[in-house]
Amino acid sequence: MTGQRQAGFTLIEVVIAIMIMAIISLISWRAIDSVALTSRRLDQHTEEALALQRAFDQFERDIGARSPDLAESAASAAPEAPAASDAQQAEPQPVLPQLLPEAIRVSGMKTPAPRVDIIRGAPGRPDARQRVVWERRGANLVRAAGAPTAMTPLPAPAADAATVVLDQLLDFSVRAWAPGRGWVALPGQGEQPALALELVISRGVLGQTPLRYRRVLLLH
Repeated sequence: MTGQRQAGFTLIEVVIAIMIMAIISLISWRAIDSVALTSRRLDQHTEEALALQRAFDQFERDIGARSPDLAESAASAAPEAPAASDAQQAEPQPVLPQLLPEAIRVSGMKTPAPRVDIIRGAPGRPDARQRVVWERRGANLVRAAGAPTAMTPLPAPAADAATVVLDQLLDFSVRAWAPGRGWVALPGQGEQPALALELVISRGVLGQTPLRYRRVLLLH
């Protein structure tokens, strides 16, 4: 009898099949890893965008809630100056008003620690006010709020009250739009009050191109 040849794969065919499956598995793993990496980057960019949005929104809320009667209360609380004799009277010096409302103070814009002080109404307490400070501390943008009170002077924020709003901060600057002059550096004076406030935030890593974000807030 002539024996029939048993059907099946040869050793070479099995090895080739294993190699093909290994290559397919490697390609699939690389594709999955690429998708996972892209997803992580998108999540990171989304979180950074949300943090930036929250920072701009909170700053805008603080500016919008500023105390409008600060200048009036300060003027009423100031003692009346005694009348001077005609001989003692001197030629009055012209004093230009501040560009910004009295409730907003900007300082250190040309230093590594720029700062914005805002006196605003306390949330949920119509009779109270609080002092809010925005400033740069190293590579962080922080916000600190003092205790709300109806008394004066308003207390400064506690040392441990600061909250990091943004990290990887490269620059934090504020300018004012002065009528007839355009954007001017702060602090500053002018014949007319500023109409808008510009907040610019630059973020990134040193040595790389910074990302610059800008928002304009109307004051009047």
